[in-house]
Amino acid sequence: MRYPNTAAGIFSYKKYGGSSTLSHLFAQGFVSGELFASDAAFRENAKKYLSMGSPYDTFFSKKRPEIHNYKVIYGVITKAKKGMNIPFFSQVTLKNYKRILEGYGYTLYLAEIKNLNIATKPAKTKKASKPWRNS
Repeated sequence: MRYPNTAAGIFSYKKYGGSSTLSHLFAQGFVSGELFASDAAFRENAKKYLSMGSPYDTFFSKKRPEIHNYKVIYGVITKAKKGMNIPFFSQVTLKNYKRILEGYGYTLYLAEIKNLNIATKPAKTKKASKPWRNS
């Protein structure tokens, strides 16, 4: 995915975990996008927690932002070697959120993030057994 550096984005990402996880991811991006576009109080509160000063303060204006300058980017972290398989109901959820967010003026992206960190589980250690006692 090539992401244009001339636009700001709302990023939501999760480790792949099936339909409920993906639907939750898509809901998070939707709610963030909707609040950012339509709620001045939300933008003002977000500014208190996320602002890093100029020029970033322009992202948190009380005035409605020009949404066509913003992207909603969904990232799914996966170990799959053959690409991501989005379950049917998650596809339906994403399609509905996409329609609404594009109505606000956002452009949506879905990115597959390869999990290259192959974590190994530590070897299981046997618990020390109590010494046998002859009573």
